[in-house]
Amino acid sequence: MPAHYQAMLKFSGISAEEAASNSDAVMGVLRFAEKHQGDMMRPSVDPAQYQAQAAAAPPLPGAAIPRKEKYKLEELVSQASAASQYSNLHKLDSGSQGEVYKATRKSDGLDVALKKIFIKNEKKEIPALENEISMMYTSRHKNVVSFYSAHRNDDTLWIAMELMGGGKLTDLVDAQELQLSEEQIGYIMMNTIEGLSYLHSMGRIHRDIKSDNILLNAKGEVKLGDFGFCAALSEGEGQKRKTVVGTPYWMAPEVIRGEPYDYKADVWSCGILALELFDGEPPLMDLPPMRALYVVVTQPAPKLKHQDKWGKSAKHFVESMLQKDAGQRPNMRDLIQHPFLKKSTTSGSFLNKMLREIKS
Repeated sequence: MPAHYQAMLKFSGISAEEAASNSDAVMGVLRFAEKHQGDMMRPSVDPAQYQAQAAAAPPLPGAAIPRKEKYKLEELVSQASAASQYSNLHKLDSGSQGEVYKATRKSDGLDVALKKIFIKNEKKEIPALENEISMMYTSRHKNVVSFYSAHRNDDTLWIAMELMGGGKLTDLVDAQELQLSEEQIGYIMMNTIEGLSYLHSMGRIHRDIKSDNILLNAKGEVKLGDFGFCAALSEGEGQKRKTVVGTPYWMAPEVIRGEPYDYKADVWSCGILALELFDGEPPLMDLPPMRALYVVVTQPAPKLKHQDKWGKSAKHFVESMLQKDAGQRPNMRDLIQHPFLKKSTTSGSFLNKMLREIKS
């Protein structure tokens, strides 16, 4: 084993005995960690990135779905400046990528989220921004964020999206005193799965499903946000990808191992999201990132912490998504028909009430 791998192993939480008995798995985790160490040490997307993509609204009735899969930035950017279209900017958040503001669209008085991105390395950043904005621009669904407009001024890019006033689902998960019922969890999961089913039907994988990227608004609506890792499978469900992206604790085993993967990677992440809602946190969060990766690939899939607290359909729902063999996981279309989701509440009004309690 190379010396730098030995050094990494000392701080990984993986014992020498485990390294000896599962050498292939450990080497895979070390290679993964070496390549993605910066992302592994980041617990979630940076705040500015989250709030900006906490946005989106359904298109106007009759709006045509764009035909192209991906656009160049110049095709997405409006000729008008952001200042000419939006006013009353109020800073909401900031991060390494830029700043996020609440703003008012001058044409109709609509409040929006306006993300200000500072482009530092055009060659590296523009392709990623083109992919992210293209995915939002060409996705039209009630559970998927939409894009309003983009504006560029030299090295500054502005992206306008619907303001999701409820913020991220993580805030609800972290409020331990607000235990969600099975019916309420079903509502959140149903809306998430419907959004993912739509993306998958479009030949796309989200690749970063977690509570940070599930967004809420005052109407009790649930939408997928953060399309920074979203990718297209151009030839349908038979195609796979190998790029390793996402957040470690939610990552499917096949992704960690560097194997080809497809839509089923989102299904695993959705199962971890369900555990967040049932248990109040995702599994393995108390472990160092490298040990968590090792456990995911070498140990049985996680289960609900309190088995006696939840019904049979809830347990089966989670277990069906967290199959180590991707081929054994259901697709999103099948998950929508799961008995657990059939008994979910049909209104998201409870979300607005809980969010008010958190803020009070």
